[in-house]
Amino acid sequence: MQKRAPIEKRKIYTKRWRNKNKDKIRGYNQKYKEKYPDRRKESALRWNRNNPEKVLDTYYKRVYGIDLATYQKLFNIQGGNCAICLKPEKRKRNLCVDHDHKTGQIRGLLCENCNIGIGYFADDFVVLYMASEYLKGFLPNMLNYVKESCHFNQEINSEKEERKAVKIN
Repeated sequence: MQKRAPIEKRKIYTKRWRNKNKDKIRGYNQKYKEKYPDRRKESALRWNRNNPEKVLDTYYKRVYGIDLATYQKLFNIQGGNCAICLKPEKRKRNLCVDHDHKTGQIRGLLCENCNIGIGYFADDFVVLYMASEYLKGFLPNMLNYVKESCHFNQEINSEKEERKAVKIN
């Protein structure tokens, strides 16, 4: 029986062979993907389910340039709450990483609703300020409207009841 080379030598040999034969490996992998598309998908899904922290780490690095540890630090600094509404994320999701789309600088972590809201305002603080002023002025009017509409609805309901009573008699 032939004696095997030490593991270190085999690793070095394999690495060199892979570097020299990249096209051959790429071709083999492509054929495998075409022949067994479901196996590949199942394997990837299984790996993602078994390694959620690695998946998140890769995602944060690719999209925001931070690792999972940095995200966790931000999360802990904010107490697990949204930086705007100060509420925890209601769904079973992580808080969204809010960043400046021009500079890429991370501003904090937001719940999905606040993140979408800022997105709709296109990060324009002037428009956000105008929206807040609008809401401040609208609130008293809205309360009066609600009171009036409730009173109006009570009048309509009492008229409907009178009509029913007339029909019955």
